[in-house]
Amino acid sequence: MYQVIGDVLKPARDKIVGKCGLNREAFTHKLLNVAGTFILVDFSWIFFRASRFREAFIIIRQMFSVYNPWVMFDGSIYNCGLNSKNFWLLLVCLLVLLFADCCKYRKIQVREIIMHQDSWFQVVFISFLHMVLIWLAWLVL
Repeated sequence: MYQVIGDVLKPARDKIVGKCGLNREAFTHKLLNVAGTFILVDFSWIFFRASRFREAFIIIRQMFSVYNPWVMFDGSIYNCGLNSKNFWLLLVCLLVLLFADCCKYRKIQVREIIMHQDSWFQVVFISFLHMVLIWLAWLVL
């Protein structure tokens, strides 16, 4: 549905970009596109999470009517289905994805950097990554 709407609105978006003189290759433009996609996908997941359409609309209404930023700090966020371990795992995974995305954006190939190191460093680094993966799996289970 989002793609169809995006295709229909493409001429209007192109016209706005042309009149405003925006650079579509700029980092801020790409960042806003990523943020917009993230918000739209998260919004769509509400309908998959809710058991009925009525429940989905209640969730959406509460998103815009209930303002309580303290849920991020008082522990009640764990009532949404994630326990403390899973929440911290989620944060670690998001940081890894952010690091990978930054490397991709700057055209840094981590694999090539590692392959140009001494063999002892490669073994230690890969062993360390394996230990981190085992630790994260143990943390979740």
